[in-house]
Amino acid sequence: MFCASCGAELTAGSAFCHSCGTRIAQVAEPSAFRPQEGRPRGIGRSGAGPGPGAYQPAPPPAARTGLTTAGVWSIICSVLALVLIPPLLGGIAIYLGFRAKKRGDAAGDLLIVVGVVALIAGRVIDTILWTQAR
Repeated sequence: MFCASCGAELTAGSAFCHSCGTRIAQVAEPSAFRPQEGRPRGIGRSGAGPGPGAYQPAPPPAARTGLTTAGVWSIICSVLALVLIPPLLGGIAIYLGFRAKKRGDAAGDLLIVVGVVALIAGRVIDTILWTQAR
């Protein structure tokens, strides 16, 4: 059996052509197949892989080297959490750190830790300021 799209020989029971990735719906006999002019059988025009239209998996996403917008806002909230409303801004900083990590920011784990430290340090600073004010 041969692929109707590229003419490659098919293995019995395959659902897709191993050469071009075309779904095997109709099987052509070798005598009925006429390859396209100027194109080698079973490979793409460059001669280095499947032809156009063949399924090719997407490459894995690379980790970002710069900070995302969520990363920048996480740092801003962490700094503000030291002085203003630590539970709220520290929590927002931690959330934005998780969001940056989910979007592929390489510093996502560090942003989460910075948010937690800012939350705790902000609470300690608030406690010290409130006890001295009394």
